[in-house]
Amino acid sequence: MRRLLLLHAAGLWAATRVAFAVLTVGWLLALPEGRHVSHDALRSWLQWDTGWYIVISRSGYFSTQSAGFFPLYPLLIAVLGAPFGTGDLARLMVGLAISNLAALGAFLAIALIASQEDGGELPAGRSLRMLAAYPFAVFLAAAYTDALFLALAAFAIYFARRGGFRRAAGLAFLAALARPTGVVLILPLLWELGRRHGWRLRRHLLPTALLLAAAVPLAYAVLAAYFLYRFGDPLQFLHSQERYWGHTPEPPWVTVSLVLTNIVRGHSGLLLLEAGTWLAFAAVLALGARRLPVSFTLYTAGLLVAAIAAPIVTTPDVLYSAGRYLTAAFPVFLVLGRWTETRPWLDLGITASGFMLEGLFTVSFLSGGDIH
Repeated sequence: MRRLLLLHAAGLWAATRVAFAVLTVGWLLALPEGRHVSHDALRSWLQWDTGWYIVISRSGYFSTQSAGFFPLYPLLIAVLGAPFGTGDLARLMVGLAISNLAALGAFLAIALIASQEDGGELPAGRSLRMLAAYPFAVFLAAAYTDALFLALAAFAIYFARRGGFRRAAGLAFLAALARPTGVVLILPLLWELGRRHGWRLRRHLLPTALLLAAAVPLAYAVLAAYFLYRFGDPLQFLHSQERYWGHTPEPPWVTVSLVLTNIVRGHSGLLLLEAGTWLAFAAVLALGARRLPVSFTLYTAGLLVAAIAAPIVTTPDVLYSAGRYLTAAFPVFLVLGRWTETRPWLDLGITASGFMLEGLFTVSFLSGGDIH
């Protein structure tokens, strides 16, 4: 049964990769004649943050601005891409391969989690459809860090639920090197340790507890030590986000005020999309938390807080990329999968509208638009 479960997850992953490839080629063919050449199907995925990861993989952290991007993903591109040269196209191919294989890992992890929590292949299939139809899931195919982080975080929580705390700690360490949101894994993993052992911290459990508590901070300490050596500022990875991209740490009520102010002023295009996505995820979590493991709720709540903790105060769209960041909130897709079990109309509505929007978002990304 487990083999069938994983085959089903891999099949859905493969189908979505084919869909992205067909959409990319179709979009290029629809352009006016002479606007594209043969390799543009691949190069069209070289957008926004992807360029930064490719340059960092080739040149390292060459400026304080580049320090805003976490190291695991460009390091993987550098190591795995070494045999293929340093050209942009070669590095892009390697980056896309890493992201899409990580997306496969994420699909498998979520299938295992859904089967473990809800029992069987059918619940896992429904949850995976919800993930696949999420409009921002296009970034699980792009050369971004989202697929890598989702795979690492999902497997960390999966192993923690099964008592594999050393594996969970190692995966959390890697997740923290992939994205700053790795911090949201600390509480869920510690909760699972306490739950599994009846909340009695015996002496023999102390090393495991310390390992879980220290895994993510250790990753940030490694990062801080490097940036202290490289730029003289151990927090350069945070300061770069604020200086160059306007991400300013603010309490939630300030973020809410900024969102409402910009909506009232008419700056409501992308902002409404990002804020609406955040509210939808928060609502699903609130309604479904009663049937979720506490660790899942802690993890998702942490992602929701992280998505609004550092709004971009320099642009009207203060929640820029919030929808993309929430791609990692796999418990929301588990809840949606449960809701669609007896509501085929809801399943059809979510998947049909979701895939349609995902197609539009993909075209926007490929053309260098605002979805990134």
